[in-house]
Amino acid sequence: MSNQKPMMMKKLLGTLFLVLLFAGCDQEVNTQESMLPPVQQLNPGKNYLDGYLARASDLVTNLNTNAQSAQERFSLANLQLDEAISARRQFRIEQGTALKDKPKEGEIQVPQDYPTLQEAIDNSEPDGKIKVKGDLAFAEGYILVDVPGLQIEGEGKASVSGSFLILIEDNVTINKLDLDIVLVIAPQAAGAQILKNSFTPSVNTTNFSGVAILMIGASDCMLKDNDITDKKGNLHWGILGSDCQNNSFISNTISGGPATEGHIELYQSAPDQGTRNNVIKDCKLISGGVAVGGSALRITGARSGNVISGCSVKNVAYNGIILQGNNNLLGPILGNDNQIVDCDVQNYAGFGIRMENESHGLISKCKVNNKKGDSEETLGSEGIGLFGTDGTIVDCSSSSNNGGGIVVFGNPFGTGSSNAILNCKANDNRYFGIFYFGGGEENATAVIKDCEANNNTDLDNWGSILLQSTGTSSTYTISKCKINDNAGACSAGLVAYADPGFSANWIIEDNDISKNFVGIYLENATMATLSHNKAKKNSRCDLDQVNTSGTVLQSNQFERSCIDQTCD
Repeated sequence: MSNQKPMMMKKLLGTLFLVLLFAGCDQEVNTQESMLPPVQQLNPGKNYLDGYLARASDLVTNLNTNAQSAQERFSLANLQLDEAISARRQFRIEQGTALKDKPKEGEIQVPQDYPTLQEAIDNSEPDGKIKVKGDLAFAEGYILVDVPGLQIEGEGKASVSGSFLILIEDNVTINKLDLDIVLVIAPQAAGAQILKNSFTPSVNTTNFSGVAILMIGASDCMLKDNDITDKKGNLHWGILGSDCQNNSFISNTISGGPATEGHIELYQSAPDQGTRNNVIKDCKLISGGVAVGGSALRITGARSGNVISGCSVKNVAYNGIILQGNNNLLGPILGNDNQIVDCDVQNYAGFGIRMENESHGLISKCKVNNKKGDSEETLGSEGIGLFGTDGTIVDCSSSSNNGGGIVVFGNPFGTGSSNAILNCKANDNRYFGIFYFGGGEENATAVIKDCEANNNTDLDNWGSILLQSTGTSSTYTISKCKINDNAGACSAGLVAYADPGFSANWIIEDNDISKNFVGIYLENATMATLSHNKAKKNSRCDLDQVNTSGTVLQSNQFERSCIDQTCD
């Protein structure tokens, strides 16, 4: 991948020779393109786009592998759940609701009133309360909560271990317990409240090798202030849910261990299902192996109304936050109005934040920061990505990625879409700051405004802000951006490129593009209007055009333009 040529400028890489034109300090260049002789391209050196798509394809393959693993767990859980519920109903019929007389005070205490939690549940009434006391672990097998509105609360160091704690009735509360057990929220258990519990899951054949909380078709549940700690290196998932809707995950912490598939994953079990209107807020996901394709936080089948807000992800071995409309990278747009807001992702090896197959998606006030430790050949980490139509990335920062800072892919099968990158900072990334790829869109618009893209392109031959159009009649606006100090050999501050045979309107205005190798590079960029830009002190030249016609230059500050200079 590292030796490929970029698709955006595929031509000869023969010997280039140096010619310097229009030299002169602070000289205004208000000339039509016809006065600028055609020039050879920069030597980009690597095909980032092809590499990015290959990397994305590998990501989807690995995510789907993890999804298959999740599906296997859900299939096993459903089978075991059906068996447990069937046995439970038969038990109720044979034994009756109460095994013993209930305590007179109403609140049942374990082990004072009943030696096991299951017996206490058996003798509870709807909306009753069970208090689990003491510092002893009550080791039990399957525990089924089939009393609606029941509250189970720990006091002191109360803990429960075993295989499953299964909720199969509505509005059950589990509060302040130490659980070395899988908590299962079944489809029948809407409105569950899981509050201030700690989870330290063990490995055995019946708890899926370390899922702490398993949610099957859960709805209207609140999971708040829980601590899931993988002290024993057993976690595959912290929280794993299928077809979840209208749930809130607030201020939960998941830390330690490999977490090989992910810390939190909400998953769709079938294409006609989906994940809707869930809120994941102020959660802390800290460390973990997260195998290739795994993610610290992932929502898949994200149909509409999902919000990830105020979450912190640190020190994971692969992806940070991923939200997917469906499992097919180039499939139909299925996500709508999903948001990732005010999140902080640090130190990862895959993607920091990525939203795909999304319409009207929003990534706002997020910060991703990584270490450029990966090799050039592996391309390494990516910062923030948005794949879809009518989306916005605003007030975000993406820095120190081994790959790129911010990337937006339009809908390759769409028309008339509109994407925007506003008031973002993409600095100190190895390949580029911001990349917009039209992807075959027609009559689309894209806006990059009030952004910074500085000190990128360590590995040569990239535009710090790079736009590529492969459709027709689209309009791309780049305005009021600062693009400085991108000094990689043969790199440019701003690159605007259209595939041969396609048309695009380029509006490039009020930008400060200084101290790069080339300031502004246009290729096949017909109908480009450059106005009120300041491009100075770029080491090769300030304006370079290849196979470009109809350029309009208005009130710019360019010191020099260039053609045919040697660029190794």
